[in-house]
Amino acid sequence: MQDSRLLALIDHCWPWWSAEFGIGFQTFRASNIYRDTGWLSAQAWKEWHGSGVYGPAGTDLGTIAEGMSQNAAEELAHYHALIALGALMESPLPDYRPGLAAAALTDFRNGLWEDPLLRHGVRMSEGGGLGLLHGAVAGLGTMVDARPQDRPVRDCFESIIADEVGHLGGAISAFLACDCNAAEEAAILEALGACLALKVAERQEQFGPQLAETGTSETAQYPAAVAEYRARITALLAGLP
Repeated sequence: MQDSRLLALIDHCWPWWSAEFGIGFQTFRASNIYRDTGWLSAQAWKEWHGSGVYGPAGTDLGTIAEGMSQNAAEELAHYHALIALGALMESPLPDYRPGLAAAALTDFRNGLWEDPLLRHGVRMSEGGGLGLLHGAVAGLGTMVDARPQDRPVRDCFESIIADEVGHLGGAISAFLACDCNAAEEAAILEALGACLALKVAERQEQFGPQLAETGTSETAQYPAAVAEYRARITALLAGLP
C-alpha cells in the first residue's frame, strides 16, 4: 500500500482510532464487563446490521445472504462467534435497541451512501481502525488475575481483527486508487472524520456501564499499549496490497 498517503490517512484518523482504543483498553479491565452484557448484544447487532457500512439503508447480512461475498461471510462468522461468547457471560444477553448515538451513526452513514465518493468515507470508517478490538485485547493482557472469559474473548477478538484488517485495508486501497481531485478527497476525509467521531460516541454509549466504573483513569501500561497499537495497525495495513 502507498506508504506516504497511508501514513497521512492514519494521522487523519488517529484522534478517533486512538479514542476507540482507549475505550476498549479501559472497559475490558472493568469488573462489570461480563456482568453488564449490553455491550455484547450491541456488538452482535452491529455485526448483523452493519450500522450503515454494508449498503443502502435496510441492508444487513440477511438481505445479502444470496451470493454472499467473502467479507459478508466473515461478518456472519463474527456474528455467530459473538453470540457464542454470550454463553460465557455472567448474565444473559439483553435485547438490544440502538441508542441515540448508534442511531445517529447509522443515519449519517445512510445519508452518505448514495454519493459514490463519500461512500469511501463510510467504508473506511468500518471498525474504527480496529481500535476497540486492539484496545480490548491490550487491556485484557494487563489483568493480573485472569477471569474465565478473558481468554475466549481475546481469542475471538484476535480472530475478528485478522479478518477486519483486510476489510479496512480494502476500503483504504479503494480510496487511494480512486480518481478524485483535491477538493473531492478533502470531502471524503471530512466525511470519514465525521463518521469516526459519531462512532466514538456510539462506543461511549455501548460501554456506558463500564466507563462509569473506570472513569477516565489510565494505567502505567497504557502509553506503551497505545503506541504498540499504532505500530501494529500501521504495519498490518502497509503489508496489504
